[in-house]
Amino acid sequence: MNRRHFLSLVGATAVTGFAKTSRTLEGIFPIVHTPFTTANEIDMETLAAEVRFFDKCQVQGIVWPQLASEYFTLGDEERIAGVEMILKANKGLKPAVVIGVQSQQIETAKRFAVHAEKQGADAIIAIPPKDASIAKFIDYYKQIGSACSLPLIVQAIGKVSVDDIIGMAKQVPTLAYVKDEAGFTPHRITEFAKRAPHIKIFTGNHGQMFPDELNRGAVGTIPAGGFADLYVTVWELWRTGNHAQAMDEFARANLFISEVKEYGVDSVKYILELRGIFKNHLMRQRPAGGGEGKGTLDPETKLDEPAKQYLAEVFRHVSPYLRAGKN
Repeated sequence: MNRRHFLSLVGATAVTGFAKTSRTLEGIFPIVHTPFTTANEIDMETLAAEVRFFDKCQVQGIVWPQLASEYFTLGDEERIAGVEMILKANKGLKPAVVIGVQSQQIETAKRFAVHAEKQGADAIIAIPPKDASIAKFIDYYKQIGSACSLPLIVQAIGKVSVDDIIGMAKQVPTLAYVKDEAGFTPHRITEFAKRAPHIKIFTGNHGQMFPDELNRGAVGTIPAGGFADLYVTVWELWRTGNHAQAMDEFARANLFISEVKEYGVDSVKYILELRGIFKNHLMRQRPAGGGEGKGTLDPETKLDEPAKQYLAEVFRHVSPYLRAGKN
């Protein structure tokens, strides 16, 4: 697929007039990870199976492509094809679909946003440019927010403040949610809840303090996907007032959280392999120069045999508490 074909798929960047989703976004929205074949192509069959797996986990939504999806190693046409496969696979299922539209080129990000809306996504999310000034950060989201009418989830990182987000929300009408990973997140969640309750907060960082985050007013988390059903149980128990049991269940999730924080995305892919969803845990290398585009398969991995053995042991230990079996 050449660039002209890509542009014809995503269309113009003007707001299309599609209605905003009426769905309330809250709960567990795992990142969909990108499976690769040994020929270095996206394994579309496995990608679709992953979507069905998350529905069996009873998650409230799914998100693709983000950092844990290795979006920066995907070509534009791969992202378009992946979005279309995910939305096709999710048709008739319960999860809301959030599409990552970030790009180093703002016009490309806007085209991704238009395409997401045309394909029937429920919301969009965007990671900001690296080392962006506050002015550039705000302009970036203003332009993306103007490209379509879908609810926008801002990913807050670096030095962006709560004041910056609240101010930006006045300029970007579609800004409804924040995935907050900037500063000391627990205090920021409390501040958002007090000062701007209309802006709903999702957490990141593997939901490593999830019960505390929920207690402060977070509406959900956007974690790695290998054990999303454990997060769902915690969320359901917490919101029904069963806090003690929720904390007990979170302790099980934490067995995985501590490991994936250390070993990275390939460990999450390995968990999906253990669960019978992925055929392998192949990763891609970022293109030369640190840009974005189709990368090559990465021969390096932190997952040595002891790591795999321990993850398998954790999997066996928590298996009775998982909602989804093999696909």
